[in-house]
Amino acid sequence: CALPIWAEVETLKNEIKFSLDNDSFRFIANEDIIFRGMVNRTGNIAIYNLYENTFNKVYQEKIATPNKEFVLPSTKNRIVAKLPEDKLTSKEVLMFIFTENDYEFRNHYSELEMRTFISSIPSHQRQVINRYVYIMRSI
Repeated sequence: CALPIWAEVETLKNEIKFSLDNDSFRFIANEDIIFRGMVNRTGNIAIYNLYENTFNKVYQEKIATPNKEFVLPSTKNRIVAKLPEDKLTSKEVLMFIFTENDYEFRNHYSELEMRTFISSIPSHQRQVINRYVYIMRSI
């Protein structure tokens, strides 16, 4: 016996508009770093650095005002470009995660743990931006 099944399915649409001012970043070692961008929702942004197969949390902040340029870090904090002692340059990946709801962002994730964490957040409640960052030692 075969029965036809009919279902009306609505796909969830991600309405989050999240952008950064730059597509890639170049810094000198020990230089202060500032990121600028825009998001059309309130929520949380976490920045992670992928280095040697581990995502390390660099910064986290709550976005309280949508559709207004944000500047990270806020005025009371600093992010500084660091370069391993034995290197002249470094090419790394920064991951910017925006979520509408509050989540516990751990300080460290393996690549698999990060994929699992991002997948656990409903796709219509998150937006992820990856950017390369180049850090050079001043000469």
